[in-house]
Amino acid sequence: MGKIFQVPATLEGVSTLKDGGVTVRFHTQELSAEDKAVAFNFQSQFGWLLFKETEYKDDDVRELEAIRKDTGGKSPSQRLRAVLYVLYQQRGENSITFEQFYAQQVEKVIDNIKRSLDK
Repeated sequence: MGKIFQVPATLEGVSTLKDGGVTVRFHTQELSAEDKAVAFNFQSQFGWLLFKETEYKDDDVRELEAIRKDTGGKSPSQRLRAVLYVLYQQRGENSITFEQFYAQQVEKVIDNIKRSLDK
């Protein structure tokens, strides 16, 4: 597992970029000298960002790592979205956007699961 940097923070703003990405701004409380050093070492590095309203525990991180290892680095929802995109392309859908197609397909999965529930 790579280095993990965790500090309490407030998500202060999100703005869109031309390429479809977003800029995310966080403000932390006062940091120790060690945490500041780690933060500066991460500056301009590519990585992954998780944000949760409560502190991450070791078990949370182990569970995420296990999922990523088993699925080639993607979460189950990322895998589903990627497969649905391939289906969307193969069907040559052009009457609806991929986002609409995705929403329809996920709704079908939800409906199938609901029908399987004990009532």
